[in-house]
Amino acid sequence: AIPATPSVDLGDDVKSKSAKSKSEPEHYTVKKDLTTGVEETVYEDFPDTIKARTATLQTEPNSEGLLELPFTSPLLRASSWYEYDPQNYQDAKTVFKLYIYSGQYLIEGSAFKISSTHIGTAGHCVYNREARGLNGFADKILCVPAWRASAPYQPLGNAYATNMQCGGNWYSSLDYEDDWGVIQLSNSVNTGYLGKRCVGDNNDMNGTAVRILGYPGGSSPMRVEVGKVTYTTRRWLLADTSSPEGVSGAPVCDANKYIIGILSAKAEHNGATRDLIVKFDNWIYNKMNSFY
Repeated sequence: AIPATPSVDLGDDVKSKSAKSKSEPEHYTVKKDLTTGVEETVYEDFPDTIKARTATLQTEPNSEGLLELPFTSPLLRASSWYEYDPQNYQDAKTVFKLYIYSGQYLIEGSAFKISSTHIGTAGHCVYNREARGLNGFADKILCVPAWRASAPYQPLGNAYATNMQCGGNWYSSLDYEDDWGVIQLSNSVNTGYLGKRCVGDNNDMNGTAVRILGYPGGSSPMRVEVGKVTYTTRRWLLADTSSPEGVSGAPVCDANKYIIGILSAKAEHNGATRDLIVKFDNWIYNKMNSFY
C-alpha cells in the first residue's frame, strides 16, 4: 500500500526540505482538467494580506456559505476523540473523506470545503510522483462530506473531482512547503464552510492551540486531534498532535475555529514525531479564497 501520510525527517535543526529551483517562486500552481486531460502551469500574484510579522491575524470577510458563530461544534473539547456523527455538527460536516484512485492503488485522504464547488486538501492527495504504480495526478477522486463509519455512510451525498490543482513546487520537487491542493467538484454540496485565517510569516505561534479534523484510513470514523504548535517557520508548523494515516489534507483550526493550515506529513524533530502543517501564509490563504 502507499502511505496516505508521508514522513519526513527534519533533523535537529529543522532545516527546510525545499528542493525547488531558485528560479521558481515560493508558490505557484499546476493544475489538471480531468475531462480533457490537459495540465497547465499558472503563476499568480496576490496582494499582501499581512505586511508585518507583528500584524493582527487577518480573517476573510463574511461571504455566502460562510458559517457564522456561534454554531454547533465538537471543536471545544479538551482532548482528542472519534466523531461518529459529523453530519450533526456544522463544522465537522464541512470535512470530506477522499477516495483517491491512482494507477493500481486506492488511497484515502481528507479535505475541507472552501466554496460551493471546491475543497482544499494536501498537494500529495491530488498529485504524487509516477512511481510505485502511481500516475502523477490522480485518475479519479470520490469526495464524501461528513462520511460516517456506519450506515448511512454518505448522509450528505458525494461528488467527484473534475479539476485538480497543487503547489508547483510540490509538483516539481515534492517540496512540503508547497504541499497544498484544491479539487473542483462535479456538483455542489450544501454544507457551508469554515472561515480561514492568514497567519502570514508570523513566527510567534508556538503554544497556539490547534484542532485537526480528518478521516483515518479504512473504516475508522472522523478523528479530531487536539494539541498545540511546538515549532514555527515561515511556511509550516509542527504540532504535538499524532494524526493517523488518511488524515492528510485535513483542515487545521485554531481555538476560534478558523482554518490556519493543512495537515501535510509526519515529521521527526528532536527525537519526537510531530504533525507537519502547511501554513496559510499570504499566498496560500489568498489562493484558498480565490474560488468564491
